[in-house]
Amino acid sequence: MKILSILTLGLLVFTNIETNNSNEFECFISTNKEIYEIGETPEITVTIKNNSGKDVYLIGSLDASEYKWRSPYCYFEINKPNNISSPILKRCGNMNSLRKEDFKLVKSGQSFDPYQSIDDYGFFSSNEIKKKENFQAPGKYKITFYYSTKSTELSDYRGHDNQKNELKKLLNKTPNIELISNTIEIEIKK
Repeated sequence: MKILSILTLGLLVFTNIETNNSNEFECFISTNKEIYEIGETPEITVTIKNNSGKDVYLIGSLDASEYKWRSPYCYFEINKPNNISSPILKRCGNMNSLRKEDFKLVKSGQSFDPYQSIDDYGFFSSNEIKKKENFQAPGKYKITFYYSTKSTELSDYRGHDNQKNELKKLLNKTPNIELISNTIEIEIKK
């Protein structure tokens, strides 16, 4: 399957707090086609590449990461044609706890998908990208992905007290980064 990066408006990578090197991690998104029909939602692949020269742990999208209710922040910004308003977000207030299985070792030079399937209880997909209501009007849509593990507080990740010490050790091996992907453009047609 051919992967296209439709329109790249720039790749922004924020600095890793620990080392002050902006090239340590890259974040980019792609889609397999440029044009979708009304009723379809885009299939977007997220790739975070570890260029740091060291092995690190990264955490994927957790329950409510998309809404910035917990770290890591893992969400898409969708710029719609003619500033069409988004539907109101509805969800329950319950969230699962952070588990040691949610930390994925990403070796130097390897890539990480924060939406990858890790087990039957693993990472959460993006509700906003899957909502047909977000892509119901014809026109061009610009989509950007954001990822942040900037917080160093385990409580911000909703860690479970039973595993507190083990989770803290893993969190200490997680870089404190904020990433913004390239922006892709898709078109919705009737």
